[in-house]
Amino acid sequence: MEWTADWDTSAWESAAWSAWDAVIEATGSPSVHLDSRCARALLQSDSRQVAALRCWNDQGELAGVALVEDAYAESRNLDSHLEADSALFSWAVRWLHGKTSKLRFPLRVMGPVLGSGDHAYRFLPEVPAEEAKRLAASALRSLPNKNGFKPRAYLIKDFPASQALNRIAGGSTWMRGWTDLEFDPLMRIPVNPAWKELDAYMAELKTKARTKVKRILTCSGDCEIEELSTKALAAHAPELIRLYRLIYAEAGFRLGELSVEDLLETKSAWADNFRVSVLKVHGELLGFQCGFLTPHTVEAFFVGFDRDKHKELALYQRMLVEFIRWGIETGAKEVVMGRTALDIKSSVGAMPERLSCVVKFRNPVLNLLAKTAARFSHPVHPQLKRPWKQDAYPVNGSADGASEVHAAVHPAAEALPTT
Repeated sequence: MEWTADWDTSAWESAAWSAWDAVIEATGSPSVHLDSRCARALLQSDSRQVAALRCWNDQGELAGVALVEDAYAESRNLDSHLEADSALFSWAVRWLHGKTSKLRFPLRVMGPVLGSGDHAYRFLPEVPAEEAKRLAASALRSLPNKNGFKPRAYLIKDFPASQALNRIAGGSTWMRGWTDLEFDPLMRIPVNPAWKELDAYMAELKTKARTKVKRILTCSGDCEIEELSTKALAAHAPELIRLYRLIYAEAGFRLGELSVEDLLETKSAWADNFRVSVLKVHGELLGFQCGFLTPHTVEAFFVGFDRDKHKELALYQRMLVEFIRWGIETGAKEVVMGRTALDIKSSVGAMPERLSCVVKFRNPVLNLLAKTAARFSHPVHPQLKRPWKQDAYPVNGSADGASEVHAAVHPAAEALPTT
């Protein structure tokens, strides 16, 4: 098998993108972030350096697809996001981050820079899993440098973690020479197909959790929620990015940044299936949320909100409830809420799926240091809520199409602290 890489796909005909989507469909594992609409939006962005990779079998047929992006990884105040298992690790982190408490380096990434989940690559079912790993790793490392960008490391993200593993970080279970890493889990809610409105979702929550959701709706009762058209998005996009950066500024680890161009290109590619809604009070824009709508999932993308008004109006919590409403309205099988804010997301019913990613530094010494550091740290996980009734669908659902969601979230939920 051999790869071809295109940094510019403007000459691709529609048949090429149809073949791309056909590979993904053949795997039986849908992917929002590998979907040709996301691929085209990324490749058309002047602010991003993205390549579309296609793997061809010996008969010249398309057998695999992946997206690779060059980006800068930035770590800030990592001590507050990772828990050290040794004093040596804490010292090393402080030394690497220096007086500014910031570490920044160029990284070549296979998988969504702006998203999370199992979207690293897709191969036809006849390609063995170990062969797919080998092909992905070789493609990432052999891809020529572009426009002077020289990556110091290669990252492939994300993969569902083996539930049999108590500890992931620091191992080499994915492939020898690569270091397994684990960050925050992905938060997901299986959606009961019987839910037709938000009240049905709330009825499956325990009394305390249901009361909390009602309080969220009451606190945000003055909020007007408006879905933006393409034209309205173009007018509001700079203000949305300003609100997004208020939240982005607090991130301990950053890999890429959302831009006005990203919002507009994604809306152009996905049309009504990329929903952007704003929250206003008395005409004042206080927050926004955006996400992808597919027959399988509602995939939250980004949010932004006014920090000063958040506590009074429960802006963030209201947006999480709205993502659930979107899932119910569209008949999705699940709502994917992304990483971060684990406690808040668990309080409205989201459950964790453990994910891992793999990294390899070009410098062998740095590669060894990364492996050692990963072995002596782990993500800081808060106590997660268990808001569902014992017989609730998200806990015990068995409807067709729900099994893969339940299989992913429930063993993971057992592996993390809960209350």
